[in-house]
Amino acid sequence: MMRSQLRESHRIPGISSDDATPKTIVIIGAGPTGLAALKAVLDTPQCKAGLWKPILFESRATVGGVWYVPDFSLPEHPAELLRLPEAPSKPDIPPATPLYDSLTTNLPHPLMCYADLPFPPSTPVFPKAPVVQTYLESYASHFGLRPYIMFNHPVSDVTYSDESKQWLVKTPSITIQADLLMVCNGHYGVPRYPQTPGVSDWLAKGKGSHSMWYRHPPDPTLGWKTVLIIGAGPSGQDLTADFREAGYTVIHSTTDSPNEDLDNAKLKRRPRISRYESADQGPLPLVQVQARAVLKAFAHPETLDLTVEAVEIMNRYQELRGRLWGSLDLASSEQDEAKAIYKVWHRYEPMEQYDYRDHLCAMINDPARVPAWHREMYMRKDLLRRTWVALEKSGEADEWLRGVGEGGEHEWVDLLRGLVAKGEEREKEDRAKL
Repeated sequence: MMRSQLRESHRIPGISSDDATPKTIVIIGAGPTGLAALKAVLDTPQCKAGLWKPILFESRATVGGVWYVPDFSLPEHPAELLRLPEAPSKPDIPPATPLYDSLTTNLPHPLMCYADLPFPPSTPVFPKAPVVQTYLESYASHFGLRPYIMFNHPVSDVTYSDESKQWLVKTPSITIQADLLMVCNGHYGVPRYPQTPGVSDWLAKGKGSHSMWYRHPPDPTLGWKTVLIIGAGPSGQDLTADFREAGYTVIHSTTDSPNEDLDNAKLKRRPRISRYESADQGPLPLVQVQARAVLKAFAHPETLDLTVEAVEIMNRYQELRGRLWGSLDLASSEQDEAKAIYKVWHRYEPMEQYDYRDHLCAMINDPARVPAWHREMYMRKDLLRRTWVALEKSGEADEWLRGVGEGGEHEWVDLLRGLVAKGEEREKEDRAKL
């Protein structure tokens, strides 16, 4: 079979390559990814010619997604958030905004911002949630996105019609037929708990909670004085720092942690908990190019070679299977293996995310490639964060920031490299004192 015949036999079902037929594109979610998708649609020649009509449904009253922090002092926002030692008043209903008071971005903003709109000059390198929310609101206003967004319209049901080859998208007040559906509602709305024996008992007794409900530690003199924090991700690191600063004894459990006590046993590092005894992103440039790749495939499905895509999927599966081989039990079933691979399918090794971005750019014939300094600074992100936190605590951060960005992107690059040098020097001095 010739390549052209093979491609024709693997056409994407239900998608027409007729560019002259008006089409409706529905986007779900006005968080960072949804805004990028909407902007990508509006930038297409089809949309500018009136052939594509985008509609974005957002369940909340404004843009921002999880970065939007409502005023919880208002009557319509009851005190459902965690104030240890009290349990959440609504443990089965996660808060729409799972952000704690000390949360900052886990990447320097020059790495994570949209490619077509930087953060304002002098923005803290690791900004807090209100700064990110203001940035997202500015993005929506700057590019005129709001007229295409239907706020307070949660999507209640989505079905696909084989007959019409369209998606039926329902909200409580409106139903739309869509030719293309872009689901951009994120993955931070449902808490994930470790599957450890005994954890459900702790949760049922109000002695444990997910960080989605956490906002800040209470005064340790009023209740518990020891807290167990599980997880090595950004929130686990942040909560450990919060509770230590508040005077708690912290037991921090992570998969590969050594068994050690630090700071006069006020910080106890422990490996993964085996049992609870009864007593308890993309950086935004990535989502921008992903949206453009989706739209190219929608406009010109003949350019998407499903045979090649299928081979790449199989290669990815085998790669992850090999990577996980050492962590899988020899008695693991095919279902267990598939589940383990599913969990890490979209997790990239440090540079894979940038290789993927470059691959997508090539796919849409965009000559742009990830700047070398993005890769350089991503590899130093932990050092950058430690250094920045130290500068904020010492009161030096404002001086480092003053005016940075007014002359262009290169000023942010110079600042980040300066922070790396500062951090390396500081940590070298700390090691010399040991």
